[in-house]
Amino acid sequence: MQALVAEGLARGVGVCNFTIGALELLPSPPLLVQVERHPLLPQWELAHYCAARGIVLQAHMPLGGKIGACELLAHVTVARVARECGRTAAQVLLRWNLQHGCAAITRAGAVHAGGNGALAFTIGAEHMHLLDGMSAPP
Repeated sequence: MQALVAEGLARGVGVCNFTIGALELLPSPPLLVQVERHPLLPQWELAHYCAARGIVLQAHMPLGGKIGACELLAHVTVARVARECGRTAAQVLLRWNLQHGCAAITRAGAVHAGGNGALAFTIGAEHMHLLDGMSAPP
């Protein structure tokens, strides 16, 4: 893949589901790292690693993984923040990633965030703190 970049046939390389250890084995850093990321699996260490190196971190399951998507969308904390912000749970989960500097994409069949401008809001510090704390052990 690096050869394609060197030859000008690709602008850059992106990887999926790489750990920090796997990233450090690469001959040069990728432009993008795509991982499952949401308040129950925030991947803080990887997020800090990528930010420090100018690598884009992209959440490919920001509404929850295959098993936990319904659980995350209905989670009491997400529901509370959504209600208090006047938004849907999906909008809150996508916006949470954006406010942490992480790009977010969903599957085509996923619950959509809404129309244009649906993510043009800010989650306040108190609500971000609640969402950030979801991954902490009880």
